[in-house]
Amino acid sequence: MKVIHAPKDVGDQAKFANRLLKDDAFDLLHIHLKAGEMVSKHHAKEAILIIVRDGIVEFDTEGEKVSLTDEDILFFEPFEPHSLRAIEETDLLLIKRKE
Repeated sequence: MKVIHAPKDVGDQAKFANRLLKDDAFDLLHIHLKAGEMVSKHHAKEAILIIVRDGIVEFDTEGEKVSLTDEDILFFEPFEPHSLRAIEETDLLLIKRKE
């Protein structure tokens, strides 16, 4: 068993990203964005899950936009291009599944 601490309050730091766990099966990242901050279009070579812990974030996948809250989980297939923008200050977890 391993307890992983991922505080939602990261102070004034902009575009905070921290790898919490690296494993043979997956990577776990903690991402925190201030309102209005963006991550430009990119893709991951692995399948990913996005779990919003706080705030509202908008993902854009080739023109299709979806807003996520702490009640949503988003799944991306490998190589699916996307960008994101924090509508409100947002805290999320990203899980990359390794094949």
